[in-house]
Amino acid sequence: MLKIAIIGLGARGAEVYGKYIQTHPNEAQIVQIADMDVRKREKYQLAYGLLNQNVYSCGEALLKDTKIAD
Repeated sequence: MLKIAIIGLGARGAEVYGKYIQTHPNEAQIVQIADMDVRKREKYQLAYGLLNQNVYSCGEALLKDTKIAD
């Protein structure tokens, strides 16, 4: 299974890629997300079942942290 990080939870990141991944759980799993908007982070953290440590306020922080996505 492919482990995915999504940077930017806008129309493409969350609505297109995120929904596709959620509807194909045998193919991929979202393991990290990043977005500047705290409301989007909270919403999609719950939707994707992520721990706080895998949710970031910017893409740079996600990329600097421990790599868990493929």
